[in-house]
Amino acid sequence: MANRITRRATVARPIVTTTTTHLPQRRRPPPPTIAPATFFVTSADHEFGYEFHGRHGTPCRLVIRQTSHEETWPGGALWDLGVLLSHVLLAMAGISTATTVTTTTIDDRHNSNNNSNNIDKKRHQQHVIPSWDSLTQNHPNPPPVDSVNNTDDWLHSILLSPRSTWLELGCGVGLTGLVAAAALRPALVVLTDLSVVIDQVTRLNVEENTTKAAIKKGGKQKHNQQQQQQQQQRHGNKRMLGPTNVVAHPLCWGNEEDQVAVQGLIQEFHQLQQKQQQGSIRKGKPKGANATKAATTNTTNTIGKPDVILIGDVAYQHKPGAPSHFEALHQTLRQLSHDDTILIFGTRIRMPASHDLLALFRQDMEPLLQLPADSVEPRWLGNVKHNMTIHFLRRKTESDRSSEEG
Repeated sequence: MANRITRRATVARPIVTTTTTHLPQRRRPPPPTIAPATFFVTSADHEFGYEFHGRHGTPCRLVIRQTSHEETWPGGALWDLGVLLSHVLLAMAGISTATTVTTTTIDDRHNSNNNSNNIDKKRHQQHVIPSWDSLTQNHPNPPPVDSVNNTDDWLHSILLSPRSTWLELGCGVGLTGLVAAAALRPALVVLTDLSVVIDQVTRLNVEENTTKAAIKKGGKQKHNQQQQQQQQQRHGNKRMLGPTNVVAHPLCWGNEEDQVAVQGLIQEFHQLQQKQQQGSIRKGKPKGANATKAATTNTTNTIGKPDVILIGDVAYQHKPGAPSHFEALHQTLRQLSHDDTILIFGTRIRMPASHDLLALFRQDMEPLLQLPADSVEPRWLGNVKHNMTIHFLRRKTESDRSSEEG
């Protein structure tokens, strides 16, 4: 009997000890995380919706498909900076609200068969977009004013110009470039990334969110159809988003062949623009000063190079002492930009080495504007550590570069 009591006591003792030891640990709050959290995108395996009303009140709904497959990771997934950059583009366009649609899978075990049943639940979240003036009014160096045309120099003459060409490097799923096309309506948007990302993710999103370029009716219909097919075979799937041409094209940073191909694509578009301008001038449109401006929009320096380059959240792979892709990206940026190219660069500092990329860019580009993420999204990011900033930069002039070298 004594032996039984002893055995019971020894069996019971660990239970009491375990209870008193682990309960305080369960009640203790989780330690603060150093790595930035994901604020806007809840899953890499569900589609992401981005909705807004355009500059003329036209409703726009973009559906972005993404994937967590290792073959396309991380470019096949949407990241917070893609959403944040999209907000900034809406602010430039004067659009005041946007709605994001995220999907979460819920495991519903309370069904009649008592089996697991996954349900996708959509969540609509409205975002208030600050005005461009409110974003820039407290900046120490607000956007300059062109004394000749009396307009915001690089905002209206470049970023909001319907004749501008845009290029995104490392576009991933393509959200930011598609928002630029839908909200700002430039002439051309070229989305670039590694070929596997373009083929499996980006081009599908371009096709999903745009319609085929309109074909003129009449005697030239057959010729235009053949020309369109040739263009698609040469440049990939070319689509029209409103008046904007959107192209998804592979580009590996530092690869000379890819860079020349992208330059050729933009050059062909610029040459088409010039022919259209010359035809308009011969017909008497535009007139006066606008005719001179239209005739001189594309110079030898700008042909084949975009007016705006988008880069967002590309500094997550670099670790101190490891091979860096920064130099290759910097080389591509230098080759594909002209003297007036505006760079919109969204960065998220995940490690000290992430600063290196911005330092590289500033060797050739002067800062114009810097927007911390909490100024763009104060409701979501006002009281958290986000480490995200949007930088606007422009190529330094020849005199600036010479003075620095001297």
